[in-house]
Amino acid sequence: MSLKKKVLIGYIGDGHAGGVDKYILNLVSSVQKELYEIDLLTNRLNLELYEKLKKHNINLYEIPTLKHPIKQYKSIKRIIDKNKYDVTYFNISTAIHCIGLLAAKRCKVANRVVHSHSSGIDMENKYKRCIMTLIHSVGKKIVSGSATTFIACSQKAGEWMCTPNILKGTNYFVVHNSVDLKKFVFDEGIRKTMREKMDWTNKKVLIHVANFTHQKNNEFMIEVFKKAREVQHNLVLVLIGKGNKEQKIRTMVKDYGLCENVLFLKDISNVNDYLQAADLFLLPSFFEGYPISALEAQVCGLPCILSDKITSESKIAENCVFMPLEIKTWVEQILCVQENKGRKAQSNIKEFDNSELSSKIEKLWCRQTGEA
Repeated sequence: MSLKKKVLIGYIGDGHAGGVDKYILNLVSSVQKELYEIDLLTNRLNLELYEKLKKHNINLYEIPTLKHPIKQYKSIKRIIDKNKYDVTYFNISTAIHCIGLLAAKRCKVANRVVHSHSSGIDMENKYKRCIMTLIHSVGKKIVSGSATTFIACSQKAGEWMCTPNILKGTNYFVVHNSVDLKKFVFDEGIRKTMREKMDWTNKKVLIHVANFTHQKNNEFMIEVFKKAREVQHNLVLVLIGKGNKEQKIRTMVKDYGLCENVLFLKDISNVNDYLQAADLFLLPSFFEGYPISALEAQVCGLPCILSDKITSESKIAENCVFMPLEIKTWVEQILCVQENKGRKAQSNIKEFDNSELSSKIEKLWCRQTGEA
């Protein structure tokens, strides 16, 4: 009989869907495989991701979307009943995704872990956003009554997901996100090679790694870039991501006559190389939990401008600043930043390595909760 703990993790997209996907893949690549048997849940089965995980003996189960909550509940319950998990670990951005926790509680899973990764509703329409926020507030009570262990990537994310009594209790933990330090630590050689390859030798390169959604405030960034480029003509903007607002942003770039100065990239595996080559990282989000992209940029030694709506816990480097969402203020800050000729690797950042995070999460998986 296997002595491994059986862990069911939700929810992953196609492996490229955003920060939560990146977080889950970082985690499962770092946990001790000899101690844990891991399965993942997804709303849409991606064959490439399925084959990739299968090579590491990780099963990927497809479940119905939240458009069919009863079907989703029954599907997750059936999977749990069949595989008899010791731990369920649900990574969610809103309490609307509480169905899995209800199924796990019904199946009497010993340790039902919920991990909050955001602090707002990522929806463009303000009226729909208000409705979903209301539903989320109801879902918070379900989450608080169904989980046994509560994790948040920041205190702000914890306050978003958990009720006040949970935040004051002994079952609540803040665990900051992590990166692969070996992959993202600054490398002068990679920077030089990439800048020559992209013909950026005499350019000042701004970079934004995030999907095209309401949360990321992409329009603001294009407005800022347009104004900044009117003053400094050698500016280039790199946009890495995808999303339902991509075409809107492309149209905006075209209308401003910036097509030759803005590079759109998506589904690339070498984001780290572009961070090495860049001179400044921008993230004007309306809200975040704890942005992995900003952490990667700082590990890379890249100066960062972040929205002041983002938690200050995201700052790990001196050259990271938080600014109010005012176009003039951001333009002035961009113009102040020099090309990174003297850039250095960050020091004292071992706590942000994937191995450190997986160790913290594994300890929380092994908690004796005394509940079922």
